[in-house]
Amino acid sequence: MIIAIGDVHGKFDQLISKIDAVLETNTDVNFIQLGDFGLGFKDPKIEWGIMSMINLRLEEGNSRLYVIRGNHDNPSYWDGGTGFHFSNIEFMTDDHVREIEGKMCYFAGGAISIDRLRRRQGVDYWVGENYIPDPVLYVGDNKIDILFTHEVYHPCSPYTIDGSDAVKHFAKEDTFLIEDLNRNQSVMEKLYKEILKTNPNFVWYHGHYHQSHVTNNNEQITHSLSELEFKEIR
Repeated sequence: MIIAIGDVHGKFDQLISKIDAVLETNTDVNFIQLGDFGLGFKDPKIEWGIMSMINLRLEEGNSRLYVIRGNHDNPSYWDGGTGFHFSNIEFMTDDHVREIEGKMCYFAGGAISIDRLRRRQGVDYWVGENYIPDPVLYVGDNKIDILFTHEVYHPCSPYTIDGSDAVKHFAKEDTFLIEDLNRNQSVMEKLYKEILKTNPNFVWYHGHYHQSHVTNNNEQITHSLSELEFKEIR
C-alpha cells in the first residue's frame, strides 16, 4: 500500500495518530509525505525524539516513511547535515528516482515562501528553499509512473500567480516575489515536460497549497493534498 500525506507543518502528534490508525489494520505501508514536514523549527534533540517515535511505529508495522523537503523545512535534514538517519524514515533528496511497489517514483521538493520577508533566515526560513533541478539526475531512462513534489506546475492545477490575493498582498513589500514565482514555474514546467516524455499517463501528487482536489488534464492526473490529508494511491 502507498499513501500520500499532505503538509504536516510540525503537527507530529496528529501525524502519529493518523499513521497509527492506518497501521492498526495494515502492514508494509509506504507513506510519502509531500513536503512542509516542519523540521528545523524546534531544538534538534526534540525533533530527534519525535522522529525516533515515528520510526518505532513504522518499524512495528514494517512500514516506511519517505519525506520530501518543503519550503518550510530546514534543508540540512535532507543533505545529511544533521545526521538524522533512521531505519524506516528517509528524507528524499531532489531529483531522486525510486521504485516503490513496482511503480517508478520521482521526488522533487521545495517551493517559494510568499511571506519570506517576514521570516528569519535560519530560524523559520532558509535561503535556497525553492526547487533547483539537477539535470544530471533528471529521469534518465526511467518511465516515471508517479511524480511526488511539494510545488506544482500551475497549468496542471487550478492555481495561478496572478489570481492569488495572498501573492498580491505580499508582493507589495517583496519587489521580486512575482518574478521569482514565475521563474520557479518555468522550472516546474521543465520538470513536467521531462516526466511527460517518459509517460504521458503519469500521476502527480503535491502539497503546498493546503487544498484537496483532483485535476484531469487528459494527459495525466494531478492530486493536490490538503494539510495532513492521507490519500491511498494503491
